[in-house]
Amino acid sequence: MATVNLINSSDIEITQNNDDITLHLSNDKQEEINNKVIGGAGYTKFSDGTLICYGKTSSVNINASAEVEIDINLPQSYVDTNYQVFVDINSGGTNWAGGLATKCTPNLVNKAKIIVGNYISNSQIQNIVFNYITIGKWK
Repeated sequence: MATVNLINSSDIEITQNNDDITLHLSNDKQEEINNKVIGGAGYTKFSDGTLICYGKTSSVNINASAEVEIDINLPQSYVDTNYQVFVDINSGGTNWAGGLATKCTPNLVNKAKIIVGNYISNSQIQNIVFNYITIGKWK
C-alpha cells in the first residue's frame, strides 16, 4: 500500500503507510504540542485546543447481511462530543470487497463508535481491523 495523505495543511500532515500513521508538523508548530502514544493508540494536543486521537480497532467478524458496533476507547478525552471520527480499513481480512459500509459517531467525550455493515448476503467478513482518527477540542 502506498502512503496516503489523510490530512494535509500548511501546519499539519497526517499520512498512513500500511499500519503506520505518522503526524508531521511544521517547525513553528512543533513546540506547541503534547504528543503521547499509549499501547498503539496515541494523541496529539495543540496549544490552540485542538486534539487528534488515533489508533486501530480489534479484529472483528461480521456475519452475512449483518452489522456490528465497535466501541473505541479514546486515549484522551475531548471537551464535548463535537468531534469528528474517520476510519479506514487497516487489515481487510476476507470477503469485504464490495459489501462494506461504515458509520462513525462520537459516543462520549472519551469513546467513539463505528457501525460496520456487511451487505454481502452469502459471505461472512472475517478478521477486519480499522484505523481511526478523531479530531476535536480538548479545551
